[in-house]
This record gives sequence, C-alpha cells and structure tokens, in this order.
Amino acid sequence: MRKRLRLTFGALAVTLAAMAAGAAAQPFPQRPLRLVVPYPPGGSTDVTARLLAQELGARLGQPVVTENRPGAGTIIGTDIVARAAPDGHTLLFASTATVATPSLNRNWRFDPRRDLAAVSMMVELPLIIVANPQAPFRTLPEMIAHARANPGALNMAYPGLGTTNHLAAELFRRSAGVDLTLVQFPGNAPAITALLRYDVHLALDAISSSKPHLQDGSLRALAVTSRGRSSALPEVPSVAEAGVPDFEATGWFGPMATAGTPPPAIERLAAEVQAIVREPQVIARLRELGFEPVAEGAQHLTARVAADVEKWGKLIREARIAVE
Repeated sequence: MRKRLRLTFGALAVTLAAMAAGAAAQPFPQRPLRLVVPYPPGGSTDVTARLLAQELGARLGQPVVTENRPGAGTIIGTDIVARAAPDGHTLLFASTATVATPSLNRNWRFDPRRDLAAVSMMVELPLIIVANPQAPFRTLPEMIAHARANPGALNMAYPGLGTTNHLAAELFRRSAGVDLTLVQFPGNAPAITALLRYDVHLALDAISSSKPHLQDGSLRALAVTSRGRSSALPEVPSVAEAGVPDFEATGWFGPMATAGTPPPAIERLAAEVQAIVREPQVIARLRELGFEPVAEGAQHLTARVAADVEKWGKLIREARIAVE
C-alpha cells in the first residue's frame, strides 16, 4: 500500500513538474498586456506611456492597453501592479515617485525593490530652475549670492508635496547652502502662473512646460538639474556647472513588472523597450516632450531604483517631508 502511494505521489510530482515546465516554455506574451499609468490622462507622462504602449504592442504582436489609475501619489496604480499575477502581462509605467512615495508615506509598506521587477529605463527627465526676469539676478551664481546675502528673501515654487520638483528644490536648497522659501502649489500650471505674475521669484519646472516662456522672454533659464546640459536647451548650464558641484536631480520613467515575473518575460520586454527608445522618430518625439531617451535595461533600472530609494529616502527623512 505504502509503495503504491509512493508511486502515486511520485507520478503526481512528475506530472506537476512537466506542467510547470510546459507553462514556462510557452512563448511570451500569451494575451494582451496592461500598462498601468499612475497619472491622469493628457500630460506628457501619459503621452509617453501611450507612445510606449503603441510601439510595444506592435513589436510583441499583442495589444498593450494603457490604463490611467491616478491618485494617492501614484500609490493606487502601483498597488495594482504589485498585486498582479507575476507573468509579465501587467506593467507599471514607473517613475521617481514610485521609489520616493514609500518614504513619504510611512503607512505604506510597499518597497519597489521587493514588490516590483525592473524592465527597462525609457527616459530621464531633467528639470530646470527658472526665474521671473524682474528678479534681481540673471544667472544661477548671482541668484545663490543674492540668496546668501538675503536669507529667506527669495521663494521658489514647486507643484505638489513630494513630487520630483519638490524633492529637487529641497536638494538644491541644501546642496547650494541657501535659505530659500519653498512654496507649494496644487499643480505645475498654478506654480508657473504665479512665477509669471512675479508672485514668486523662482520655480523648478519641466523643460517642456517652461520652454515656450523662455522663448518669448517671459521667463529666464538659470540652470538644468541634470549632471550635464540638456539636448533640449544646450545653451543652459547644469546646476553643477554653474557652481553647485556634483548636483544632480532628475526624474525618470520606465516600465516595471510584478516581482517574480519570469526572467524570459523580463528579457523580452527589456529588449523591445530598448529597441523602441533607439528608434529615431521615438527619440525625436521624446525630446519634443522634454525627455532624454535612455535605452538601458533591467540591470540599469534596478540599480537606479536602489540608488534613488537611498538618495530620496535620506533627503525626505532629514527634511521631515511626509504625506499622511
């Protein structure tokens, strides 16, 4: 009897192993994919996600459906992907907020290093420090000198608590050793409107939204926050170049999958995303939107996520920034 049971269980184990091997051997993808975008429709982030979905669907031979799930500082959309089946068919259009939000909200136990799997970096987002032309300085070194001579007299607008703009502004204030008053606005448009009216002296903005104002002279560019100059505004120095050594504060976007997704699925997705980002027409479109294309795969994005968790987490703790 025991021998028969052993044989039965042995046969069952072999059958299950064969089924698992068969499932693993199935080509990816097996059905349409979801790309969850934790932002509202219509902005440059959404446009970029839809560009990725269109190109990725054509390459995979399966539709990639974008699903906007904004709210709670990207938590709602991120949670959907973190809880999805780990088969590569549900992706998150992840960003700097994906790694910063857990440090901002102490009640959220999500960890992007544990709960998500990197696929590939797609773009990096340099920000720009812009000033109203009426402000009593023309360059970043002049602004820093003015701020040091007049502590607390200058104010800088940013859109939303805990956004990349906010974190970059806080990092700049600390790195440059200046006493700036940071002023929060409920979105990018109100922040720039206040700057245009000269209600505030400075703002940290996306290049794409500031560029028209720079071209018509209603705003003045002081510096970009990337390590080097941006291809969108090559005449504008970086913050590091303009006098704050080693400063860098950029956002990024790229797809991530649910933790536990099989490596072959990750590899296929990463290869296709990198191929898309290298396409000349895609590069041109991304640069129009103010992004720098980055065709780097899972290893690069994994390292960036880990570095940003430490970098922004440390800043958030030291500055005591929190979203309850």
